[in-house]
Amino acid sequence: MVMTMRRTLAAFAVLGLFMTALLHAQAGSAAPYPPTTQAQIMASTTTPFQKQKIEVSGLHYHANEDVRLTIGGIFVGTAHTDASGSFDPPVIVPALSGAQTLVGAGASGAADDTASLVLTVRVPSTTTPSGGGLAFTGVQIGGMIAGAAVLLAGGVFLTTAGRRRKNAVRV
Repeated sequence: MVMTMRRTLAAFAVLGLFMTALLHAQAGSAAPYPPTTQAQIMASTTTPFQKQKIEVSGLHYHANEDVRLTIGGIFVGTAHTDASGSFDPPVIVPALSGAQTLVGAGASGAADDTASLVLTVRVPSTTTPSGGGLAFTGVQIGGMIAGAAVLLAGGVFLTTAGRRRKNAVRV
């Protein structure tokens, strides 16, 4: 009995080690070496207004190079990357509207040195907001006060009724 138990445990241990080795071998083969990085571009907002100043930042570009920035095909500026391939200059959104592509193209021209991001450029409103009195920033408390009063009255009623019944039983 003891030998059968030991053999069963040994078989499970060997099976567990085999499965662990198999999983590690598959996970390790998935990552290419050396790892490659693709340039990335970001903006402080993806829904800017026309002529709004936004911050554009980039990562993983080639180090110490100029990056040409365009929105909807219109040149909006040049950024110079630091030693780690990052930049973050402000740009002014051109007078376009709708979905427009922000593109950062590195001077190297390499495929991994260009990135894009879709911006939805909005037209600023030209109408003035209509007034109508003071803004309401609170809550309607009348209903809450009425509910609290009903609960308080019910508590007083039940307490009084309980005392009357208790006193009636003693007599």
